[in-house]
Amino acid sequence: ADIGIGFQIIDDVINLSTGNPGKKRGDDIVEGKKSLPVLLFAQSKGNSSKEFQELESCFEQAAKEGINSPAVEKAIGILEGANSIAQAKQKGVSLIEEGCAEFADIFGSANKYALLIQDLFRSMVPANI
Repeated sequence: ADIGIGFQIIDDVINLSTGNPGKKRGDDIVEGKKSLPVLLFAQSKGNSSKEFQELESCFEQAAKEGINSPAVEKAIGILEGANSIAQAKQKGVSLIEEGCAEFADIFGSANKYALLIQDLFRSMVPANI
């Protein structure tokens, strides 16, 4: 079940790194989505910190100005600088790997179908994010 959460986290990381196919990089910021990278940032800096207020300001500006707002790249830079995107990626990959291990437990580690499913899941995580 957590494997789905892992893939959602990876989707959020892709949105902030390379951008999802058919979407522009950072459109989650314009839409005001508080994904795991944002939550990790808030957790590390504190909701009332100057850094978090700066990030919130970027979200507000991006919502007003749209995807081409310089606030989108500024927000991504803030999240990257705090290592929040990398931490989220690590968590997403970890959840996917745990899901793969569950398949091995259920079907047996040498089961060809379990191995195919594991390979499929792992191939769905881009190396360049």
